[in-house]
Amino acid sequence: MLPTIGFRLRRNYIFIYATLTGAWLLKLEMHPTVAGSFEVLWERMRVGSLLPPTAVALGGAMFWVALLTMLWQGRRLHGQRPADEVEGLEDFPERWKM
Repeated sequence: MLPTIGFRLRRNYIFIYATLTGAWLLKLEMHPTVAGSFEVLWERMRVGSLLPPTAVALGGAMFWVALLTMLWQGRRLHGQRPADEVEGLEDFPERWKM
C-alpha cells in the first residue's frame, strides 16, 4: 500500500503540499507585519498557548519526512517505473480514449 500512496503523491499531491507549506511560511513572514528577524518568525509559529514553536517545527519536519518516505517508496512500484494511462500514449494513437 505504501508504494501506491507514494505513486499518488508523486503524480498529484506533492505539489499541493509544497504550495501549502510555502504559503504558510510566507504568511508567517508577512502577517501582521514583515518579520525583521528569524526570532520573530520562530515565535509566529506558536499555536497560542497550546503548542510551542519547536513542536510546530518538529511536526512539520516529521510530516515532510513521512511524505518523502512515501514518495521514495512510490518509485519502486512493481520494481520499475509505473505505467499509467497517459504516459506513452503519444506513441500509440490506437490506445487514445476518445
